[in-house]
Amino acid sequence: MPLIEHDHRKISDREPSRPPPEISRIIPEDISEPGQEAGCPKWYPDWSALAELQPRIKLDPNKILTPLLTYGPNNQQRGFRETVFLAVKLNRTIVPPGFFKHSTDKDEESESHAHIIAPWHRFDISALATMISTEDPMNIGNNCGRHFQSYFKAKRGYCTYGFSSI
Repeated sequence: MPLIEHDHRKISDREPSRPPPEISRIIPEDISEPGQEAGCPKWYPDWSALAELQPRIKLDPNKILTPLLTYGPNNQQRGFRETVFLAVKLNRTIVPPGFFKHSTDKDEESESHAHIIAPWHRFDISALATMISTEDPMNIGNNCGRHFQSYFKAKRGYCTYGFSSI
């Protein structure tokens, strides 16, 4: 078992540690989200500030993984947790996916894209970025020629929203 070096100096004698960079939650002015016209806050994370963070687990930036989540919101959250685990095992940078409204929510027209919910409305992107390597889902098409090189199908598809969106 390797020995861990310990700094025996008093805390007041040590070099002051730098505070982590501030994580801005300001949306760029050129991106609008539903609800803003009604006074809702801007949620889109500042990906340039997130890029300055050093995640605890650094993954390959040239390989990405994004899931296509199915069923209801709870199953989608669970599926995303499994994706985080899989991204670490496969050494792939994770791209937070879009989430979908529950199939029983009939408020929106089924043909519109209003049923797609941005990932930053489901969990804290900045917390994810401090844990593992992440990439902005809005710009990921620029890195991969706007198409998938590989598609891993874990089980039969039952979600019409999910498969119609690829």
